[in-house]
Amino acid sequence: MLPAIQAIRATNPRRLLIVDAVFWADPTKLSTLTLPNDANIMASIHLYEPKLFTFQGQDWMGPIYLTTGVIFPGPPATSINPVQAAKDASWANQWFNDYNTKPAATNPSGPATITAQIALITAYRQSQGRTVYNGEWGPQDGGALDSRARLVTEVRKQCESAGIGWAIWEDPVNMSLFDSRAGTWLTAMIDALLPP
Repeated sequence: MLPAIQAIRATNPRRLLIVDAVFWADPTKLSTLTLPNDANIMASIHLYEPKLFTFQGQDWMGPIYLTTGVIFPGPPATSINPVQAAKDASWANQWFNDYNTKPAATNPSGPATITAQIALITAYRQSQGRTVYNGEWGPQDGGALDSRARLVTEVRKQCESAGIGWAIWEDPVNMSLFDSRAGTWLTAMIDALLPP
């Protein structure tokens, strides 16, 4: 990373650079991001928690993520039986056990998960004196629209409350905010992003 920053700085000494943490810019890895002393460098994360909700049913994520019907916030009215791959992975199996049984306040598919991610960002900002940008986030289309809208509202509110700038990811294949064929916005998601 440092050689790339040095190459950019050779011709653009004040350009704002946005640098991701490792592991697909996961907030849990933000504390390992060491940046040079340069006021025009911003750290960036991708806040996709709770991942087993956000990526549910997405085969490109692997078989662990193929359980569908996950809601936000949990727990569900009726327990979900995860796919075998999720049962076989101890972390996913524990996540689903907690999801099925814990109240909304401590549920892994609930606001506390977002709060924990925001705390990691805040800790990094305080220790490094550097702005952190939530440069990519949002639920994939595998979950129910009302649950996805609730997650979007929660992430937006918590980011804004903590003073964290954000840009939601829009993907017409997996995470659409706009229906290109119909030429219409997905109103529930837009309302969650831009409340009246």
